[in-house]
Amino acid sequence: MMNIYQNSMLDHAQNQTYVGECTNATHHAHLHNRLCGDNVKLTAHIDNNIITDMRFQTNGCSICKASSSILCETLSGQSVSEARDFAAQITTAIADKSPENLPQNMAVFASIFTTPARVRCVTLPFETITEMLSSS
Repeated sequence: MMNIYQNSMLDHAQNQTYVGECTNATHHAHLHNRLCGDNVKLTAHIDNNIITDMRFQTNGCSICKASSSILCETLSGQSVSEARDFAAQITTAIADKSPENLPQNMAVFASIFTTPARVRCVTLPFETITEMLSSS
């Protein structure tokens, strides 16, 4: 079963559909993990409290790229409130070491609970969206 999740994670890392920069961005944020060198830049166009477009530029490991990809895929079309709730759900599940509380589309990262050094690879995009939406 874990192999299926690993394949899904690699698919997201290698076939990124939300990569790039949102040309009409109204919001942006950039965070860096000094320990491993991962960088996540998010840009989004938010209109009437809805994320109408969101893009990412991630330089780092496959886990961070996959997490960024799933984040953008999940939150495009969602409200700012839904985006905040989703980010909080992920960071809480990871902080509590509760893989069973991850949403189904994030279950690909369940294996990080056995590798604590990789946790920030998953959470950095969620910290970045939280930072970006703090001004909304």
